[in-house]
Amino acid sequence: MDQGLQTFQVELIPHTGTWQESRVVRAAEELVTESPLYQGIHPGFRRGADSFLSVDAPDVVVETVKQAEDGGDLIVRSYETSGRTTTATITLNFAGTQWTGEYHPFEIKTLRIDRPSGEHRFTVLDDLDEASLARLSADGFDPCALDETSPGNFQAWLRHAIVFPKLLGTFAAQTLAARHGADPSAADWRRFGRLPGFTNCKPKYRRLDGFFPFVRLKIHTGEQYPMAEAFEQEVTQRYKAREQEREARRQLAFLSPRRGPRLHLRTRPDHP
Repeated sequence: MDQGLQTFQVELIPHTGTWQESRVVRAAEELVTESPLYQGIHPGFRRGADSFLSVDAPDVVVETVKQAEDGGDLIVRSYETSGRTTTATITLNFAGTQWTGEYHPFEIKTLRIDRPSGEHRFTVLDDLDEASLARLSADGFDPCALDETSPGNFQAWLRHAIVFPKLLGTFAAQTLAARHGADPSAADWRRFGRLPGFTNCKPKYRRLDGFFPFVRLKIHTGEQYPMAEAFEQEVTQRYKAREQEREARRQLAFLSPRRGPRLHLRTRPDHP
């Protein structure tokens, strides 16, 4: 039993017909779900509304999105609310996929979404402020997705023209981070950003009320940035030049007169 002072919020919904037809469960979800409004940081050429995920059936509610306990996959849990068989499509905009299936009355369904792995065509720039974002767009690097990970701090996702190999992907991330003031320690091909809808639990971001800020999805277009092809050529050439320079230094060190050439001796057992 809960103890102490309890605060409740109650809403009366007059309706005709059955409670299923009046969407009482959905109205209750909307009552207890916070719907904040945010002012965008872009000048207005992006879409006016976007969605983290959506469901096309009014009787199906997505209750939970969380990380799997046995790995990095995502768990999406939903249920049917009206006691009737229905078909629903859940569109997962953040993962670029969707699922369609049939729900039995009051059925709970759990989806497991594989976390992306391997080489890819994205770079995430971490710890950007609004001034850095403005310079990023002015230089032709419009993000395909933008998260506000804490008040005034952002992660920008850039979609490249090609899939970069791992080492080149890291070099591209480091180049972009150095140019636009992003966190260099987070510049790596394996870097994954924070997921919108979850909280940023770094101690320094704890609010005065003891809670942590939610990660907010600010922009989601999925589009390639305008300078993608030019940057691909530039970063590829710079990476090759750097590797050639490193190889030349290794060769010089190998032939250095102070050290002399390295001799590799092999021995073999005496033959009878």
